[in-house]
Amino acid sequence: MPRRNARIAAVGAVRETAFTRLVGCRAPIQSAPLPGIATPELVAAVADAGGLAMQPAPLLSADALGAALDALAARTRGVFGAGFLIPFLDRACLQVAARRARVVEFFYGAPDAELVREARAHGALASWQVGSLDEALAAERCGCDLVVVQGVEAGGHVRGVSRLLPLLASVVTRVRVPARASSRARSRARTPSM
Repeated sequence: MPRRNARIAAVGAVRETAFTRLVGCRAPIQSAPLPGIATPELVAAVADAGGLAMQPAPLLSADALGAALDALAARTRGVFGAGFLIPFLDRACLQVAARRARVVEFFYGAPDAELVREARAHGALASWQVGSLDEALAAERCGCDLVVVQGVEAGGHVRGVSRLLPLLASVVTRVRVPARASSRARSRARTPSM
């Protein structure tokens, strides 16, 4: 944990928000943990640029995920996390990620307080990607430190049930934890403060 805190202290804020203060990154940007797309080079580049870089975890063994996170820690002083798809969640991988990454993010399943507690017990912040206001409120009740809001415009696995910007606006007015847009928020002027 001291090494992770040193990485957080090493970066200065570009645009401070509740998200950047909580996570310890400089820019209020988070990359998506897309297997096959979020290469080690891309994850490190996002972290080096000041965003929260997300290492994909689905279908990796605990040893492979540990090696990937260790290599990332050696490659960047930026902040990174690990993203899990609930249908492919390996509890051994969750423990490995929570000990090495600043954020553990869950997606494609109902918020689960036990998973959130486990991530936080090993030192990580817990995040849940949500597709509705009800799911965001459930994630907050489960103890998540932040939520990522996905609208129907998202690609890949979609849980969104409405368009992103109206959903994001309703979530940020109802939850007390930082909320991030998952994608497709093209205009800063139209995106609620997060």
